[in-house]
Amino acid sequence: MKYGEYTALRESVKLRLRAARESVDVLETLDRILDSYGEELKKTVGVGESLEGQVHAEVAADGELRELALDPSLMAMPADELSRAVLEAIQTATDEAREKVRPLSEESPDQ
Repeated sequence: MKYGEYTALRESVKLRLRAARESVDVLETLDRILDSYGEELKKTVGVGESLEGQVHAEVAADGELRELALDPSLMAMPADELSRAVLEAIQTATDEAREKVRPLSEESPDQ
């Protein structure tokens, strides 16, 4: 190998190494952002109620129903009415959780 070829090859390796280090830095930053986003998602819960608070639901950002509480007085209610009230509370909680998550997903990585 001639000296000129060696020099060109060496410079090429240095440039690729620099680009690889920059890529690692970007990936590490992205990893930190995703960790932070994941922690926020874990804490995000939407709350919904119906029948003036007699039905209470909590839904996590991932859609998991975390809590469903029914006032005991509702047990005498017709099943179809109770079912609609439960679904209404869950839907309200789901919508609230989505709204809370939306700003997180709209943030740019620079923020």
